[in-house]
Amino acid sequence: FILMISILLAVCTFLYIYIIGINTFILLTFVHYHVLIITFRLVVKVCTFSYIYIIGSLYIFVHCMCYRWRLCIYVICSLSRFDYHLWRFYF
Repeated sequence: FILMISILLAVCTFLYIYIIGINTFILLTFVHYHVLIITFRLVVKVCTFSYIYIIGSLYIFVHCMCYRWRLCIYVICSLSRFDYHLWRFYF
């Protein structure tokens, strides 16, 4: 679980830096600018969502370790519904 989170964070951070760097380069040359903007927006959306999701998962995990399991199951069910609506709204 921790390994998966760290890999996802590393990939997202790399993609942020990579896409921003490429975006700057393309901005200077004005080649395939429109395609790049679409890619950039998609990466930012996916990575931002991933960051929110990871922080939420960690919060739930810590909450579960500290408090009762029944409350934890309720929170997970509520968040999965919220997560679905957020995903639909975000994209």
